[in-house]
Amino acid sequence: MTTAMDRYFEIVNSAGSDLTGLDGLGELFAEDVLLMDCGDMVRGRDLAVGVHREQAVARKGSTHQWTVSAQADGTLTGNWSRSGLDAHGNAESASGRFTASLGPDGRIALLHLTLTAG
Repeated sequence: MTTAMDRYFEIVNSAGSDLTGLDGLGELFAEDVLLMDCGDMVRGRDLAVGVHREQAVARKGSTHQWTVSAQADGTLTGNWSRSGLDAHGNAESASGRFTASLGPDGRIALLHLTLTAG
């Protein structure tokens, strides 16, 4: 079964070749989503998509790997890792954990990404 977080990482992976691929995040995020991304925090769908656009522009491309587990309360948790090239063409990598809560409509209402290495 594909979860909202599986779809999230699929969309983020698509940004390496075409930033318009990130438009799909607008359908995935709740209107009032709270995004906590490795120290940055924004509220609102447009701001959350904007953060992802800024991150994608700062890279020449990246690929994510991830695992997802559904908790009894419906929360999705897991690990992620990213490898790719920064804007200067240097190899870069990072890894961390995530927690996501879904709203009643199945959209991501809270996404907390933490960095554990990178």
